[in-house]
Amino acid sequence: MRLLINLIFIILFFFFINSVFTSLIPSYKNYLSSAKAKNEIENELIKTKAIEEQFKFLQSKSVADILKIKKANFFDYFLPSKFIDYELTMFINQIFYISNFPQPNIYSFNKTEFTHPEFKKAKMTKFSFSVSEKSNLDDLIKLINNLENSSRIFVIESINFSPASEGNVINASLNISTYYYNYQQQ
Repeated sequence: MRLLINLIFIILFFFFINSVFTSLIPSYKNYLSSAKAKNEIENELIKTKAIEEQFKFLQSKSVADILKIKKANFFDYFLPSKFIDYELTMFINQIFYISNFPQPNIYSFNKTEFTHPEFKKAKMTKFSFSVSEKSNLDDLIKLINNLENSSRIFVIESINFSPASEGNVINASLNISTYYYNYQQQ
């Protein structure tokens, strides 16, 4: 009789252990999958923060810097008074070439004329163009630095990039503008 009771306890104990592990294993698998998803999101966030840190210099320009340039009469240097198509094309191609883009895919070349609201005699011409390239991130940052440090005023209106199918390569699309100043005598 005692042997039968011990056997029943052993069987009940194994059923209890089996039910505990049967309920714990799916919970543990769910925990592992949620931890994996959380780690992937954290890794993407770290990558995003690294890219944001690399492009932080784009936000460092302020209106005060532009006003200092204006007061120092440097506009004649930064804003030529005439537009010659081949000069701008050669200048842009040179910047792209030193940034490891030997044959840039430049398209959508637009011209817009406008006047400053307060200075009616100051007529400006804005030339915009778009560039679409496949590149690595270092060359793209080098291009942006070269545009920023060039002797001309370039404004990067927008920049879009997405990962390409080839390893460390990204698809980049930039909309860039530059300006020409025309003073009108009246």
